[in-house]
Amino acid sequence: MRGVRDYFDELLKIWFDKMMAETKALLERGVNVIFGSWYFASMSVGWGPAIYREVFLPMVKAHVALTHSYDAVYSYYDDGKCMGIADMVKVAGGDIFETIGPPPVGHVDLGELKRRIGDTVCLLGYGDMLYVIKRGTPEDVERMVKCAMETAGPRGFIFGTCDSIREETPRENVRTYFEAARKYGQLCAKRDAPCGWRGGGLLCSLPSTSLRFATQRQLRHGH
Repeated sequence: MRGVRDYFDELLKIWFDKMMAETKALLERGVNVIFGSWYFASMSVGWGPAIYREVFLPMVKAHVALTHSYDAVYSYYDDGKCMGIADMVKVAGGDIFETIGPPPVGHVDLGELKRRIGDTVCLLGYGDMLYVIKRGTPEDVERMVKCAMETAGPRGFIFGTCDSIREETPRENVRTYFEAARKYGQLCAKRDAPCGWRGGGLLCSLPSTSLRFATQRQLRHGH
């Protein structure tokens, strides 16, 4: 088995060295946001927190450190099961954590996630693009957005879908999604009561959103 692990580590090193070199080249050309796609390291792929901590976390830390050495922003992407690694993403120094899908498209408890890492990490996503935006009513969409804004605003959250809006999504629902985000993004700073909602026969727990964007550095300086 040791030979298998050595082979695994060697393959990862080949990939990681290439990624670091490519990232450095981009940063030297003036790129100021790095999108780190780590879905392959997700709990949804089959890894557990222990091997993530041992194998992947050191790589994430190095990638984030390289990004920050150029004063750029680091966005960590995992659209799968991510509650189990959220604290490690914070430890790694990630600025943004996306796409944090709610049940049933994901498994994020947004209120809990906000409590655990929202003091230094900006959360991005959470809008249910399938069961609410595609299959729900405009009223469902607005309730989702409103509740999210009230729970996680006004800072440290970018409201968006947790994946791309699907084909055949009703145009009115898409329009409502954007209009509600603009509307409640302006109001969320005045409200702080978390809430839940029922829509279209689905029970969803909606907690977090604001069109305002606060990176780790902005939060640190109180902007």
